[in-house]
Amino acid sequence: MTRLSLLFLSLCTLAAAQPAADLDKRLSDLEKAAKSAQSAGDNAWMLTSAALVLMMTGPGLALFYGGLVRTKNVLSTMMHSFVLMAVVSILWAIVGYSIAFGEGNSFFGGLQYLFLHGVGADPNADYAPTMVAATSSPLPAKQPTESAPSEAPKPEDAAKGEQESQAKMRAEFLGHSASTLKTIHTLVDSFLASADPRTRQQRLLDIYRKVHFVTSMAGMAGCGQIAQFVSAFEALLFEVQEKPEHITASTIQTITQSVDFLARLFEQATHSADQELPSATVLVVDDDVISNRLIVTALKRANMKASSEGNPIVALERLKRDKYDLLLLDISMPELDGFQLCAELRKLPAYEKTPVIFVTCHSDFESRSRGILSGGNDLIAKPILAIELAVKAVTHLLRTRLPNP
Repeated sequence: MTRLSLLFLSLCTLAAAQPAADLDKRLSDLEKAAKSAQSAGDNAWMLTSAALVLMMTGPGLALFYGGLVRTKNVLSTMMHSFVLMAVVSILWAIVGYSIAFGEGNSFFGGLQYLFLHGVGADPNADYAPTMVAATSSPLPAKQPTESAPSEAPKPEDAAKGEQESQAKMRAEFLGHSASTLKTIHTLVDSFLASADPRTRQQRLLDIYRKVHFVTSMAGMAGCGQIAQFVSAFEALLFEVQEKPEHITASTIQTITQSVDFLARLFEQATHSADQELPSATVLVVDDDVISNRLIVTALKRANMKASSEGNPIVALERLKRDKYDLLLLDISMPELDGFQLCAELRKLPAYEKTPVIFVTCHSDFESRSRGILSGGNDLIAKPILAIELAVKAVTHLLRTRLPNP
């Protein structure tokens, strides 16, 4: 009987010990799986971070710097970024790793890992000794507080905060208008005084960069009229900077007039809130079909509703019937030239102050004086630079909306 009791107790002990051994094995396997998953997650995050940095350093910086140079220099500038990526990678393997992780002082590591000497593929726990403990330990439970739960911001509060932020940015932008205009005037004077073509191109590039900055700041500050005008002005500067053959007496005059008009827009914006220019209707009167098509296309690219008419008599009838915000007239036309047409339309009550721009091959003083006497506002000579015409059109349309033009 005693032997049976001992046998029974032995079997019970073995049965109780077996689940304990299985439990330890399961816990060990679970711990290994957790560490493996954690290592895989760390590796995935490091690869993702490296890919993001690679995209920023390569295509990101290459496209950014490529957009700041001339068209013919874009590819070479982009290649500089990609070549520098390769050079930095090689330098990291040669000396960078050793400087970062070698034993040295607080500012400079040693050279014992030069050319990755003694660096293997196994992970080094000394780089992040607390990572496993920090990521595997459970998060501490949040203690309940008596404070009321936070509420989501209301849409009207968010809109109010955005308006206040934009108002602050607008005040800061307009507060620096005097220094901004002074810088642009200085750059323009330096451009006009430069005799060397290469120096003039550099000065023109400086003007373009400054106006580009004003365009960005005006848009963020909510100055709609300034942003619309300087965006067209910026496009003109970019065009003549890329193609020096477009630097003519007409474009130089347009640049100087644009700077003067920008000063007036700044002055108006400091006294009252401005709004973006609505889509304007423009009528082009020219007996040259090709010229008509080119001018209409240029104006449509500037977000204007432009139409054309080749017969000045028919154009006068359209003016009596419809209202247009801007008129572009050719001077040399049969039956009724541009000066006569302008004098006739000034007799109409709806067109007493409508801006009129003469578009013609005549750019001498006599044509300009006759245009002013007949009621015209400006004159642009053929062959027409499309973006210059758009700048003049935007300038005259904005001027009619300013007080006491």
